Amino acid sequence: MYYSSLASLSLVICFIINNKLFRTGYSRELPKAKLEYRHFLHSLILFMVTDIAWGLLYEMHIIPLVYLDTIAYFASQALAVLFWTRFVVAYLDRNSFTDRILLDVGKVTFIFVVSCLVINIFTPIVFSFDENGIFLPLPIRYLFLIIQDVFFTVVALYTFRAYIKEAKNKRHQYRTIAVSGAVMAVFMTFQTFNPLLPFCVTGFLISTCLIHAFVAEEEAAEKAILLDGALKEAEKANAAKTVFLTNMSHEIRTPINVIMGMNEIIRQSSNDDKILSCTDNIRKSGTSLLSIIRDILDFTKIETGRMELVCEEYYLPDVIGDIYNLIRFRAEEKGLELRFEIDAKMPVRMKGDALRIKQVITNLLTNAVKYTEKGSVTFKATVLEKKENIAAIRVSVIDTGIGIKDEDKEKLLAPFERLDTNRTRTIAGTGVGLSITSALLRMMGSQLSVDSIYNAGSNFHFDVSQEIVENTPIGENWMDALTSYKYTDKAERRNFTSPDSHILIVDDTALNLQVICGILEPTGIQIDTAESGAEGIDKFAAGSYDLVLLDYLMPHMNGIETLAKIKEEYPEKAATTPIISITANAVAGDRERMLEAGFTNYLSKPVVIGELMDMLIQYLPDEKVHLAAEAPTEEIKEANEADELEGIPAKLLDIPWIDVKQGVEYCGTAETYMMALSMFTDHIDEKADLLEDCLTNDDLEMFIVTVHALKGSSLTLGMADFSAKSKELEFAGKRNDIEFIKEKIADYLDEFRGLKPVLQECSQ
Repeated sequence: MYYSSLASLSLVICFIINNKLFRTGYSRELPKAKLEYRHFLHSLILFMVTDIAWGLLYEMHIIPLVYLDTIAYFASQALAVLFWTRFVVAYLDRNSFTDRILLDVGKVTFIFVVSCLVINIFTPIVFSFDENGIFLPLPIRYLFLIIQDVFFTVVALYTFRAYIKEAKNKRHQYRTIAVSGAVMAVFMTFQTFNPLLPFCVTGFLISTCLIHAFVAEEEAAEKAILLDGALKEAEKANAAKTVFLTNMSHEIRTPINVIMGMNEIIRQSSNDDKILSCTDNIRKSGTSLLSIIRDILDFTKIETGRMELVCEEYYLPDVIGDIYNLIRFRAEEKGLELRFEIDAKMPVRMKGDALRIKQVITNLLTNAVKYTEKGSVTFKATVLEKKENIAAIRVSVIDTGIGIKDEDKEKLLAPFERLDTNRTRTIAGTGVGLSITSALLRMMGSQLSVDSIYNAGSNFHFDVSQEIVENTPIGENWMDALTSYKYTDKAERRNFTSPDSHILIVDDTALNLQVICGILEPTGIQIDTAESGAEGIDKFAAGSYDLVLLDYLMPHMNGIETLAKIKEEYPEKAATTPIISITANAVAGDRERMLEAGFTNYLSKPVVIGELMDMLIQYLPDEKVHLAAEAPTEEIKEANEADELEGIPAKLLDIPWIDVKQGVEYCGTAETYMMALSMFTDHIDEKADLLEDCLTNDDLEMFIVTVHALKGSSLTLGMADFSAKSKELEFAGKRNDIEFIKEKIADYLDEFRGLKPVLQECSQ
């Protein structure tokens, strides 16, 4: 009985330590060595089952079944030897002549054993049973067991040789396989001369335990490699995401720049209430889209640890005024009562990151207005205590909106999470506002708390400490400070005039130049433009400018390189001329990078008219700037309405592949459109030659920049088909698809150059 008991225990242990491998289905993707090892385990299980059956049947003295089981026992043992050899050869993976010999000898040995067992059925040569049912080993049994024993030993020595000479980083695994083979050989020797003792099954069990140890180690190493690979893929994906966000920022902000810029030009030139109402809607929609872009970029900056606080002095009434004017129109549109309850003891001047504080409060107020259909939204700021020069302030935003379910509160700060979607699916937003708010508060040493009753309203609040700069209380009449923030169209549209000022605008896209020129037209400023860094340097050298607006992303020479050249060649003039960077890229670190490069200041696209005007007032000579109250009345001109296509040649209107009307809408006026078309036509040969040079010199980066510019310029002029072809080439360049570019570029350049004579003739 002990015989079958030990075999049963061995079988259970074998299943336990190899259960993971057994549970893995057969797959061609499994490494060959692991597949062969599993075959070995299966043959080993069969061997153990026959061992168990042999012990039970022998005890029960059912000799006919014992006889058949003995045949199966020796056959499964020989099969185990064969699969062990195949496993070792596959694992070493040396593809040597010795490998082939071992495999062939293993097959021959197995065939020899099976043949002997078949013969034994008719003529006992391996084993037999006497009349009392006693097992009798015969000479051939000793022969093939010794052959298998020697074969095990040879395979073990072969593995040990590999361990000594060639194993390198797999020395431990090779040694384990060699020892396992040697153990099986030793125990098979014992079994050969002690047929009724379970030596073989014991040796196999010890060997599988040893192999399991190194298999587990290998799996851990493989998992580490996979994790390392996954980490690298994640880092690559994160880098790709950063590149995507940079490109997205540029791609989306550029058309918004056009839309909002043209919208401001319309606002400046029209007094029609209906038109102004439409431009209000355009402004709100554009601002909303910019808000979404900003949220995504802020979330990315926080996620990558690139968000930093900038602590500066701020005037509290200014901050309150900004927040009030950002929110009050939204509240009025929904018929909500907006309350601002400011503690009269609040210091009038403090130090902190006013921009981020405004962002946090605005996010909370915006959400409150979004999710409140009737009732009120209240903003409260209370001084908790003043200690030395620090004020502890509690900020609360209270609404009478839909409230939050208790089970949803845990998900409240999760990014891109929308709660109670049945009631909020029609409310626009990215779902990252509160996540950003919470992260910003953590950076300030605070945290966001919420008290809410479903269907009754919510109270979002946080405590923040600010350094006191001027302890004068804001007082009870703080609302008077908001008077200057009331929205007036005329004040924004007629900010100042400066006819004696002379500025230079450098941008490779003609449309951007036209937009800025259109915005600045009412100021009377004298404007020169340049479409490249080199041209900008030449004009800077030849002229005398009060200010320079310099685009960053340009072919040949970007804005930073252009600035460096200007400072190197004309240091005295550069030192006295404000040079402001203007770019559609608006990702983390851009402003710092521009200022570090030596720019006086930084403007992001789309150009906000107020920011542009403020910057011009700040940097243009004071004596040349006439604020609206000082401007001579004769300088204020009435806008003249005219047919939008007046001045467009009839031949140009007849061309089927140009949507002139759309182009005029993009450019604002027919005059601006014709100027832009002329500039586009004049540069066709230069741009086509540049594209050819890029491909000849393998300058893919410049190729992408150039077709990107052509894509935007041609679309602005109403050539949508050509713009689409430019876009195809741009994206092919970004994915490094050189074959596609080579296939398309010849036809593209022929079409591009063919535009010039047609446009020249039809523009006359």
